Amino acid sequence: MPTNIRESIVSILQSCRQFIAQGQWKQVRMLLIENTPILQHCTPQIFGDILQQIENAQLLLLLLRVVSLQWHHDDLQITLRYFYDLLQQLQPPVNVIVLEELQSLALFLSQKSIEQPRHCPVLATVLPFRFLCIQTADGEDIHPRFLSLFFKSCVLSKSYSVGNRFMESRKWSVKLEENTVDPCDVLLTFYYAAIIYLGVKDYGKALQSLNRLFSVPSNVISDVAVDAYKKYVLVSLMVKDSVEPLAKFSGLFIQRQLKNYCQEYLALAKEFEQRDIGKLVQVMENYRPVFQRDMHWGLVKETFKALLRSNMKNLTRTFLTLSLEDVATKANLKDSQEAERLLRSMVYRGEISAVIDQRAQMVSFALGSLEEEEKGASSSNKKNTWNPTMLAESRRCIDLFHQLTQFYQNLSMDPQYMYREQDVEEVLDHSFC
Repeated sequence: MPTNIRESIVSILQSCRQFIAQGQWKQVRMLLIENTPILQHCTPQIFGDILQQIENAQLLLLLLRVVSLQWHHDDLQITLRYFYDLLQQLQPPVNVIVLEELQSLALFLSQKSIEQPRHCPVLATVLPFRFLCIQTADGEDIHPRFLSLFFKSCVLSKSYSVGNRFMESRKWSVKLEENTVDPCDVLLTFYYAAIIYLGVKDYGKALQSLNRLFSVPSNVISDVAVDAYKKYVLVSLMVKDSVEPLAKFSGLFIQRQLKNYCQEYLALAKEFEQRDIGKLVQVMENYRPVFQRDMHWGLVKETFKALLRSNMKNLTRTFLTLSLEDVATKANLKDSQEAERLLRSMVYRGEISAVIDQRAQMVSFALGSLEEEEKGASSSNKKNTWNPTMLAESRRCIDLFHQLTQFYQNLSMDPQYMYREQDVEEVLDHSFC
């Protein structure tokens, strides 16, 4: 019986190849559909044997689309393996009929991997879907259905770095054609791209993706749009220190309606822009169940940290030297130890340039960061201007400070000095960050 089935299927495929030679791909699809009663008896083992006889990857992908619907969920892993092997053999350009069936097949595999994680975890779909995007790309244009499924697999399997490398290693754009593109796929592509950027803590690019999401035409409010706007509010606070208006090409109807679903987030944004740490914490605790239900509590805590860092950056624009106690007071921190930890973290990240004198409990903000921030501020909002004379004098003071530091270090290592002061308590012991 299996031999007869295999021979019957091979015969059907031979007829399909004749239609392919004439460019009649619609007839190929019709022929496969008409012979579904025979094809549904094709087991994974028979399909594996057919792979050795037929070399047309596009035709075999159409066959896999039909026969895999009848396979048991235990065979999901081998279905995915056949899918990946055929993608590797796929040669562009890919026929439109094959692209349509690939969309259905990829969606089927994605849904099954979510429903049956024991038989085929979502992680197993990441590499095949990535290859699907590459093999079916038209230059830089990639079909949004394939992109959205690939990004979704990266998000659900927490493979954020894989998705991020894909987006950063090549120029890509969403392929937009009226007849073949579902706006929901475009919406989901930018939505999952934003989550991937959030996963690797690239908040600037996450904000860009969320902005693009709202450029997708829509006359109704979807759950994806509401959740995306909640993320947009939080990420905008982290990146811009305020909730930036959506782009002009976003519909006014959508913008007005979205705010009705995000009152808690807008209340948080209001207190953030007031820069009052105490009131911000109070709002966070009041609406904590809402943030946790939306699975945004982690982002809310990052927003709180962003306000602390923003307050600290404001001090670098105003002061050159401060005590750690003053830093803690002016930045609304608990104590000098918390201020020192935050300073160290920001220096390590390259957000500010500062020198901490632990013995004197003083911090000096280096001028290089001031100049960079002054340039960024002047180019973005023109709010901060610096006196050239003040900058030159501050640079001279910082240079003198570094010279004195070097002098102390050289002196402490001088053998004659060490010999003379061996019985005297060291008074020049400075520790610098």
